[in-house]
Amino acid sequence: CSLRNTNSPDNSKKNKVKNNLTDNNDKRKLGNNKDKRNNNDNNNNKGKQNSINKRKTENIPITMHDKILSLTYNDLSRKYTKEQMKNIIDALQNIPPRRGLENIWNHTLKTANIGRKKLGNELKAYEKKYGECYEYRPNSRGYYKPVLIKQPDEFNERLKIHAHDYTIMFYELIDGDHTLDDLKNYLNSFLEGFENLMNLLFNKYKIKFQQKNMEIPTLDTIYDTKNEDDKEEGENEDDKEEGENEDDKEEGENEDDKEGKKEEVKKGGKK
Repeated sequence: CSLRNTNSPDNSKKNKVKNNLTDNNDKRKLGNNKDKRNNNDNNNNKGKQNSINKRKTENIPITMHDKILSLTYNDLSRKYTKEQMKNIIDALQNIPPRRGLENIWNHTLKTANIGRKKLGNELKAYEKKYGECYEYRPNSRGYYKPVLIKQPDEFNERLKIHAHDYTIMFYELIDGDHTLDDLKNYLNSFLEGFENLMNLLFNKYKIKFQQKNMEIPTLDTIYDTKNEDDKEEGENEDDKEEGENEDDKEEGENEDDKEGKKEEVKKGGKK
């Protein structure tokens, strides 16, 4: 009975190939595990940061002032004027819990949109009075084409887009490291900025309607062609007058020539 030679050259090659495959598989597994650990670490860091932010607000002792104020902004059925909302924001002494922050933002959004419906109805009345309005806008190919501006749909849609952008920035603020002053400044600046934006858009569309059938004055502007026409007409008159003078002069010279010839004939006859 002969023993199997495990140290033969063929077996050594096979073992090397097998070992290499095993090493490669192990490396891939290690790499995948490392990526998973990195992803888990990132998620854990985000979770830790959120927990820290949450503990910052939860660990702050709640005063009677905070309790009374929280009843004010946590009641979403209530409506506040701009001044009332600013008073609520300025009265904050500590950063509210997450739910309180979200409710404050919802109240701020509602307050900022006060008057939007009224302005939209005014634009609708302008559309009825002056007719549909168009605006040249680029299409997907970059060519400008007239697009119907339907009111108050256009006005409301523009404001919704801006409100959405402000909301994203608000959540970025409260999800990150922020102070009470950061929160107050953002909310107050939003109230002022959104009101200005609303009035700006309203007046922009209002002017577009008013200019539809309006003759824009061009007197003494670069578009005033009257002066050029008067100048050209004056030059034509001067040319005409100068031409007439030339004709008169030439006619006079012809008359003189005729008189001279008559005199010569007279003198010749006397001889």
